[in-house]
Amino acid sequence: TLILKATGNSFEKTRVYNPTVIVSNDTMYMIYRAEGKGTHTGVFALAYSKDGIHLTQYSKNPVMRSEAGELGIEDPRMVKYGDTYYLFYIANLSTRASIQVAISKNLKNWKSQGEILHRRNEWEKNQIKAPAPVPQKLNGKYWFYYLGQEKAWRTKMGIDRKSVV
Repeated sequence: TLILKATGNSFEKTRVYNPTVIVSNDTMYMIYRAEGKGTHTGVFALAYSKDGIHLTQYSKNPVMRSEAGELGIEDPRMVKYGDTYYLFYIANLSTRASIQVAISKNLKNWKSQGEILHRRNEWEKNQIKAPAPVPQKLNGKYWFYYLGQEKAWRTKMGIDRKSVV
């Protein structure tokens, strides 16, 4: 069942993809990546639904854009710790990609907290991507999994813990 497609809007004219979803107060909230014509930089937009099928797009989309020095953002993954939403994502920088985190109290206004992980091991020297946060503490720490790539399509998985809360 088709629930969202690219529209004539400038920020999502050509692509909508990479959704991450969280449920709060019987409403499903989706942050998704969108791209406009002639761009591959990506922005994050918000949609919400009571039934998970009929989406309403937030009227002030996009909710997050690349910051200075970033060539684009992608791979959003969202969790809620306490009363704060955390959005893990990839920021493409001029020399490398890194895993970043942003926070929000309302899913509409996001504030980047900066880089939390960059390539540092031989098995991830080409790139790191696809952060997957664990939604609760394990052994007193918050953890996330991620993909590391030494060569194109030669992927491995890693785990890291951070003080993001």
